[in-house]
Amino acid sequence: MKYIKSLIFLLFLVFAFQKGYCQIDNNAFLRNEPDSVVSKTYLEINATGYFKNNEYFNDIAEGYTLFGYNLFLKGGYHFNENLNFEAGGFFRWDFGNDEFRTILPYLRINYQSGKNRVIFGNINGWLAHDYIEPLYEFENFMTNDSELGIQYLRKGNWYDLDVWVDWQNMIYPLDSAKEEIAGGLVFDGRLINRNRFQLSIPLQFKVYHRGGQIDISNASLITRTNIAFGLKTKWLISEAAVFKEIETSVYYTTFNDNSGTELLPFNSGSGLLLNASFKSNNFGQFLLSYWKGNKFYSYQGGRLYQSLATEYGTPGYTEDRNIIFLRYGYDLKIANNSYLTLRGEPFYDLNNESIEYSFAMYFNLNLNYPITKN
Repeated sequence: MKYIKSLIFLLFLVFAFQKGYCQIDNNAFLRNEPDSVVSKTYLEINATGYFKNNEYFNDIAEGYTLFGYNLFLKGGYHFNENLNFEAGGFFRWDFGNDEFRTILPYLRINYQSGKNRVIFGNINGWLAHDYIEPLYEFENFMTNDSELGIQYLRKGNWYDLDVWVDWQNMIYPLDSAKEEIAGGLVFDGRLINRNRFQLSIPLQFKVYHRGGQIDISNASLITRTNIAFGLKTKWLISEAAVFKEIETSVYYTTFNDNSGTELLPFNSGSGLLLNASFKSNNFGQFLLSYWKGNKFYSYQGGRLYQSLATEYGTPGYTEDRNIIFLRYGYDLKIANNSYLTLRGEPFYDLNNESIEYSFAMYFNLNLNYPITKN
């Protein structure tokens, strides 16, 4: 067994500095911005039907199933080619529940100037941030409310940047709860940017803070941060090849708890994430990943990557993680801007010598209907 572990780790190192994909492709889950040239006013529907079954049997996260709908209904108005406003509602319904789990208003101001963009209100959150999964759980879009705050985005030839704040809990004088804020930064700088090859340096930062001065809560102040940095490569092979796109990435991650009060079993930790991905024209995408975490924790981070039991695990249980993932994803375009996504994700727990898995199906439907045109 030790020989097998060493061989697998060696194979990862070989892949990581040649060709591979940074993480599973989530573009099918992202909405396209309405075109100001096409419509002055419009109606938009973004619906995601999700089914994800996790057959987990470990103390960090035991098995559970997510089954239901997310729905955004909204109308929009373009003031000009740079500025638009949207208003509507966000709804979540879990199958087996007679009531909506979430009903919230949706309000957003979107201003874009060249490559720079500012969003106020419902920001482009969840999978749109493009965090690695140890820092941000893929399932958040099925379990968490949409993110509310302010966001700055820049898309360029040589770097992409996402800076955001999500105000999660507002407080008022003499409230019995603390205010809660999350935020972060995702930076991807390309050192080499050629037609068929890219070499880039990613940097990701995330912070969670619980505090406030006008409340009467006795809850402890919390400030926790995560940093991830590394190296990514991307090779575009050929549209005619079996694998048209191959990428790799290496990330070193850190965790620090600067709360002052020790609420977790540890206050600092780290992790190493290695990825190699192969993307085809007709067979979908394969992603091979290795994760080694030492006293690692991330607020709203991937459950399987934590060294501390999640809400689905055994309370108080801790374990340094040592896992190999094999993921498969396939996106079938079923209409304009709409996809059926299938996924299978087995993993091998090297510490416990056990195989666990999940499988999922998603419908992502996006409809933009112009009411008046420019």
